[in-house]
Amino acid sequence: MKRIALIRSVDVKQAQPMLFSMSKELSKFASLKLFYSDGECGKKDFCGEFEHFENSLSLVELADKVLSWNPDVVISISIPDNNALRDAVLADYLKIKGVNFIAHPIQSTLLLSNKWETTKYLKSMGVSVPKTVYASGDLISNRVDSYSSIYVDVLINELNNLEFPLIAKPLWDSMSQGIKILKDMEETRSFLSTLTVDYIFQEYILGELLGIETITHNENVYFQPLVRKYTSENLVPFDHLRYGPYNGIPKVLLDRMKKKIRNVCLDLKLNGSIEFEMIYDRNANNIYILEINPRISGMTNLSSLISGVNSYTLLGQIEKIDIMVSKERYVAEVPLRKLNDESIEKIKKINEIESIQSVSYHTGKQQVKTLIASDSLSQVIKTIFLLNEYGLIPNNIMKECLMLNEMSQSD
Repeated sequence: MKRIALIRSVDVKQAQPMLFSMSKELSKFASLKLFYSDGECGKKDFCGEFEHFENSLSLVELADKVLSWNPDVVISISIPDNNALRDAVLADYLKIKGVNFIAHPIQSTLLLSNKWETTKYLKSMGVSVPKTVYASGDLISNRVDSYSSIYVDVLINELNNLEFPLIAKPLWDSMSQGIKILKDMEETRSFLSTLTVDYIFQEYILGELLGIETITHNENVYFQPLVRKYTSENLVPFDHLRYGPYNGIPKVLLDRMKKKIRNVCLDLKLNGSIEFEMIYDRNANNIYILEINPRISGMTNLSSLISGVNSYTLLGQIEKIDIMVSKERYVAEVPLRKLNDESIEKIKKINEIESIQSVSYHTGKQQVKTLIASDSLSQVIKTIFLLNEYGLIPNNIMKECLMLNEMSQSD
């Protein structure tokens, strides 16, 4: 029987319900073991063995722990980017020991973890990206003597070529940590004076924020459905309504973007799950890629439920990705207010509720969210309205639902 090990950092609950579904399916023909570093895992979370490991373990210690189980293949399902990079290095180490590892190459993972390098690379591949300026925290913070004052002048000169508002992003952070929206040059100058780490500054393109996940192996690239995300001044992705499949992009334009995404996946020799975050500017009739997450993402559960193709299962059967057939439903991921026992019992009786999860993110944030699925987008919206009657939908999410309802009626 094939032996499949999985490496997981952050909270296992974030991967539900699709991780449990994957383990139930693959355990029919394989022995499974989950090595996880965060949260808690039990038999209701994973069908198979599971073992906790400390984040403080060295790479060799983690490798020895995995090797002691004698796996045939190891799969990275870790987030965020630093853990994906750890798994990429671990993959090289274990491959020397003769163990197959589903993870992206080290240099590709490192490149995609760095927002400036990603932007430059995408531009070289003919992909549209927002106009971007790179700022060195070392030079601004005067770590290198005599550069700070003139370097800020250099940056201001470059930033004058961009249109406001700007969005400032730290190179290495994830989950929108450290991101700022800057409305004018005065605000930008003030923000520059505080920098101690590297940032990029991009034109803040007004449009529809989208995500699409791919699973890549050798020459095969499988596309999960397009997901629509809502945004506001709160840029934390999990604090918003997300749904799919989104059909608001002209097919010719989307097909063109998918071709470019495929070229990126093959050029970087990616091997596993990748999320591409994009923005669609209707006025310019163009799609811009904002960043690429070289790993399983916070969108994986949603994408998998929409298509009926579980990304986790697909990673365990990655040689079959060229024959996967999607059977799409409308699915929304909705943050909820804190639940009590009575609320949970009410929700469980609603046919469209696929799951309710209480999760902890690596930033320390905790949240309760639900996945709502139906063959009809209008029924998904009706279910959100019903949850609002129970007092479970936060005000900002209800506003986004009203926007979705208005948009669905105009289509």
